[in-house]
Amino acid sequence: MLSGAVRSQINDEPAKVYQMGQDWYEPPGSHHLVTENVSTTESAKLLVIFVANTGDALKIPDQH
Repeated sequence: MLSGAVRSQINDEPAKVYQMGQDWYEPPGSHHLVTENVSTTESAKLLVIFVANTGDALKIPDQH
């Protein structure tokens, strides 16, 4: 997190809040249920880095 805070939930895990300075990893194929700014007045910025083989899909179609 570069600034602010976001709430994120993947797969069947409970939602977690990540604050400025924290980082986390999401395994390939994770199903994103929630990604949202926790503040209604402050912006949040995060840096996302994808590590993948050339030609791999970065998004897997939702099966729900």
